[in-house]
Amino acid sequence: HPMPRVAFGPPLQLGIRSRCEFADLYLNESMEPELIQAFLDSALPPTLSVHSVEVLPVRGDSIQSQIVAHRFTATWLVRPQGVVAEALDGADLVERISQLTVERQVKVRKRRKRRREAPQVKTLSLGDSVSDVERIAPTPERPFGGLSFILHTPAGSASVRPYEVIAAVSGCGVSECDLVKEESFFQVEEDLSQNPCTTEPSYA
Repeated sequence: HPMPRVAFGPPLQLGIRSRCEFADLYLNESMEPELIQAFLDSALPPTLSVHSVEVLPVRGDSIQSQIVAHRFTATWLVRPQGVVAEALDGADLVERISQLTVERQVKVRKRRKRRREAPQVKTLSLGDSVSDVERIAPTPERPFGGLSFILHTPAGSASVRPYEVIAAVSGCGVSECDLVKEESFFQVEEDLSQNPCTTEPSYA
């Protein structure tokens, strides 16, 4: 179809991989979810597969407005610095991260004759955005270990970006770690619901 009616979830930022993505697919006629999944799987390359298909109301909320959190893993490619290296244990690491902030320069358009964008600095707290922090143990292939965390991204408000978390806790850039989005969480009747791509819930 020259103009497919497909709406994807929040786009990945440069340098981040993903194991689970979502899309809204609008059809002209009703089809069984299993048949849709079979058609999609037959058209996708071997490295991609459809985990599940669900029927949703046509006038339902968009994917972007329903996703409220993501779980990321970062495997260090170099020796990390900052609180990741300084923390004595897991509890100490969580406490140190909760006290960190990130600063982001944003442009605000003011109503004047000459509409200029005045840069302002916005401060965001990692304690309000990051939860379920866990260390990833080192392995022979990844001798510096890594970090797993859930990043909350409430719709309609500014949130910390995953690479900002990495820079704040370790001093590493995106090119100095393997940053992967592992799963996403949806807001359903005021409860966070885990996506169908995972079988072992780690967040509720």
